[in-house]
Amino acid sequence: MDTDSLRAKEAFQKMNFKEKVVYLIQIYGVKALIFIGVAVLVLDLVGRATWNRPADKVVGIGIHSEAIDQDLVDTLKEDITAKYPSFVEDGREFYVYWFYSGYSQDQAEQKNSTAQKLAGATAAGQVDVMVGDIESLEQDAKARYLMPLTELFSQEELEALNRAFSLTEEDEVIPGVMNLSFDIANDNGRTAERVRDVPYLLHIAGKEELLDNVLIYVDGYLGIVNGTENREETRSFIFALAGDIAE
Repeated sequence: MDTDSLRAKEAFQKMNFKEKVVYLIQIYGVKALIFIGVAVLVLDLVGRATWNRPADKVVGIGIHSEAIDQDLVDTLKEDITAKYPSFVEDGREFYVYWFYSGYSQDQAEQKNSTAQKLAGATAAGQVDVMVGDIESLEQDAKARYLMPLTELFSQEELEALNRAFSLTEEDEVIPGVMNLSFDIANDNGRTAERVRDVPYLLHIAGKEELLDNVLIYVDGYLGIVNGTENREETRSFIFALAGDIAE
């Protein structure tokens, strides 16, 4: 490097940012403007991805029911967060999604849209637990969106959850753990799998007012979404709902 080039380099290094921009424009013209514009854009995108990225999910709650209070479900994320602050102490957040299943037969477009939304949310891992009426959650289990409770809880834990979530109404005892039986068909319509008396759902009605109020006119049940990655957080959340048993 000759003496003039060396001096120019040293002078450039001593310039502030504004002086460097002016110098580059004087020497390289339009090319410098394009380079500076691209650099600013890249830095902005990196900054947004780094600092404005949505918080990680602690538990994703799906509401799947034929009866949903829209106003309450819209504020459920904030209400759940305020009710269970220990779950979000590390900066993560509850996520809430809703899937209305009460469309009539002539509302095929809405039904198909909800079905696609539900399939996408479960496949993407956005939802960890599904809360809703028993008919909707039975369909979720049959579609393999839900996993058996035995995959997340031991037999002793299930017995404790059954006691905690059981409810007596007019001399009728509703068990806290509900077993399901159903057949799963293949693409040809033939039975590919028979499921018999497998624990899939928890009867959570009466345990959490926030969820009871969102599910108007129906008893609430809870299932665990197949493939959830937040297994420990999901376990802890369910034990928190149970209230009177220790994890």
